[in-house]
Amino acid sequence: MTFPRTVLLNGMWSLLPVDSFRQGFYPLDDDAWIAQELPAHWQQHPLLERYAGKMVYRKRFSLERLEGINTSPQSPAPNLQRYWLRLNGVFYWSQPYFNGVDLGRHEGYFAAQEHEVTRWLGSQNTLLIEVECPEERDKRGKRMITGVFSHWDALDPGTNPGGIWLPIELIATGPTRITQLLLHTQAIGDTTAELRYRVELDAAVAGDATLRWTLTPKNFAGEVQVIEQRRALAAGPQELAGLLDVREPVEIEMAAVQTALHIPMRDVPSRLAELDRESPIVVMCHTGRRSFMVAQYLVGNGFSQVFNLRGGIDAWSTEIDPQVPRY
Repeated sequence: MTFPRTVLLNGMWSLLPVDSFRQGFYPLDDDAWIAQELPAHWQQHPLLERYAGKMVYRKRFSLERLEGINTSPQSPAPNLQRYWLRLNGVFYWSQPYFNGVDLGRHEGYFAAQEHEVTRWLGSQNTLLIEVECPEERDKRGKRMITGVFSHWDALDPGTNPGGIWLPIELIATGPTRITQLLLHTQAIGDTTAELRYRVELDAAVAGDATLRWTLTPKNFAGEVQVIEQRRALAAGPQELAGLLDVREPVEIEMAAVQTALHIPMRDVPSRLAELDRESPIVVMCHTGRRSFMVAQYLVGNGFSQVFNLRGGIDAWSTEIDPQVPRY
């Protein structure tokens, strides 16, 4: 497993006010550039207090000198490392160039932008960002979403919020990158909880991956639970979604089928050796949701005859054996 390693590209940057943008081609010498510590907006610089035009930002950095990024040949699987440039907040229009490569135009400071730069990263690197925050004089024909930063009656009319407001990061990962993650509580009770998730991934190559969820109680007493799911990934960006059902052993005490082998969902990956891969296996849970995911996991791990009990033990109680309590 490779954990992401993040390096901040904050610190001193070079700024160049311009009348028009030149698609990444600007003077190489430092004489015309102004130094500023980032993150900041450009009017925080004493020489730019009233400036409201176009601005070019430049950062030069050496990969070997970045603390936290291991580029040595002895690092594990260096050919599988991927590098991402993340701009967390640029106000307002921005166009980054990484070592001369146009990464695309972006609008809005409220949404981060992320670009893979593995192919273009070298020992010495130059990041240029063209930034513009034009004044919109026609307040009824606005396009930009700037709120009080531009459209507040008490604001100094000479104020311009343009600049790089949030950190810029270089992120090193393994072959698969989690780009977005949403975890939502679907249902919760005294002993159970259902969590719905959506994960956006970017995989360099197709292959199997394990999603490992670690649930740690924060403000109550309880055990740390680890749930693993095996999923097949295609190459490129993709989205995975599903449902995690956290069930305590007390549920089995409340309603159990005596002939069944009881394995909590979180323990299935570590207890596969207890199951016969050639014999029929019926998987059950409370309502059939968790058992469906476990059945998929077993099939993906070589079990040939796997069945999900639709409706779970709740349906078993109402349709097969009324002696089994419902809860």
